[in-house]
Amino acid sequence: MKNFLDYKAEKEGIITPKSVIENLIKAINEGLVENVVFCVKTEDGEIKYGYSEQDQLQALGLFEAGKTLLLSDMDCY
Repeated sequence: MKNFLDYKAEKEGIITPKSVIENLIKAINEGLVENVVFCVKTEDGEIKYGYSEQDQLQALGLFEAGKTLLLSDMDCY
């Protein structure tokens, strides 16, 4: 259920951590996701990461692919 802050963020076009996870869960439930990697920054500034059951090199490759796609979105290539 969305609260006021969720509606405000959506109206302003802000992508929140909650909305990212909700979209991921929807894709998982629809069978569209094979593997997951994630990287988060906590409120105290600590960086944490994780990945679903897969080879560590495959997880690293997904992180690298994500980095490349993000840079592409930023028009850095």
